[in-house]
Amino acid sequence: MPGRWYTCAPRRFAGNEGFFIRDSGLICRGLQQLGYESKAIMPGPPMEDDLPDLLRASTEQLSSPEWWRALELDGVIMVAWGMHKHTPIVRAIAEAGIPLALHIDGANVFFPFKHQWDYLKTLWRHESDLDLPKALKVVSCLKRYIVGALVLSIKHSLFKYRHLRYTNLLTCQTPTSVEGHEDLCRAFGGTDHGINITLAGNPVSPCYGWDASVVKQRKVIAVGRWDDFRFKRPKVLAAVAEALLRRNPDVVFDIYGQYTGYLENWHRSLEPSVAARARLHGRQPATVISQSMREAQVFLCPSSSEGAPVAAFEALICSTVPVGIDSPNMPVVRWAAGKNQGEAAERDTPESYVAAVERALCKWQEGQYDPAAIHQYWEQWARMDIFLKRIIEEAPKARRAIDR
Repeated sequence: MPGRWYTCAPRRFAGNEGFFIRDSGLICRGLQQLGYESKAIMPGPPMEDDLPDLLRASTEQLSSPEWWRALELDGVIMVAWGMHKHTPIVRAIAEAGIPLALHIDGANVFFPFKHQWDYLKTLWRHESDLDLPKALKVVSCLKRYIVGALVLSIKHSLFKYRHLRYTNLLTCQTPTSVEGHEDLCRAFGGTDHGINITLAGNPVSPCYGWDASVVKQRKVIAVGRWDDFRFKRPKVLAAVAEALLRRNPDVVFDIYGQYTGYLENWHRSLEPSVAARARLHGRQPATVISQSMREAQVFLCPSSSEGAPVAAFEALICSTVPVGIDSPNMPVVRWAAGKNQGEAAERDTPESYVAAVERALCKWQEGQYDPAAIHQYWEQWARMDIFLKRIIEEAPKARRAIDR
């Protein structure tokens, strides 16, 4: 065996098979496939459907250097947010002398010191689709902005910096996240802050990938939790899909993921010629979604904000270009668009999203997108073995800031 590398999710989730297809669970599987002994560590008492690959631990155990030391690990990969309440865990890992890589989300980094206007617009997108009077939306938005400015300036800036000092390696999902965390660490620790920050992307299941034998179709795909009206925004999804399909009778639109009666009622209201091309699939296995990803030309991400949605990386490694709002709080779309491998909507309106999708479809038709080149570029940021090799080689050699 090459060694013992465990993963850690500091929040309590179900430990079933669904946990092991994303984030900490998926990375645990990736380590196992490379021959490492690996389990995923998670807080709380066991759940009925926990798999054997999951190790539950109490809060006291997770905060104990002796408990971590007894595991005799070669390293830990934690997928988290750098939150102050999880600092006792990273401190315990550091005091146990175990190399720690923290794989971190990248949205809202260093607010309120950067991107103030973008953050306010993001909060408004959170509110805009809720069934509330406009005046209440405005009040809620401003309240959250003010509270965020007060709370995040301490908890997600100073306390976050102190948290990060216990890591050997901080791996970020996007260049925007790298830039934001570098600014954060320099603000509190100076130029020589001692925190090792690197771009790592976001690993996806090996069932995703480009297949040259699969012909790209004039198809758009969307994947998400469509019961989340504030962040995933099924109302925006429905408005964009309907307008796009009315304007383009040769386009189909596949929608995957859990949804509510809202999307069902919307679908029933469509005339048959449009409804037949707006296909609600619900929750499906990754093998089914990955095949649709390979066929699709465009991945629509109507979310109000996301650091780096796994589905976007799944799409890109399948050579499917993403479309979303142009915002630092949607950094993977901005990253892909900057490489001419995606399209950013200029405004948060259905018309702007439709225009961005149509630009992408037109580029496919004119041969401006090279699927082999798209896959080749994003493979280095989405393939599990590359991601793990980067961490396993760098983390044990990197010194923690607290040890400098």
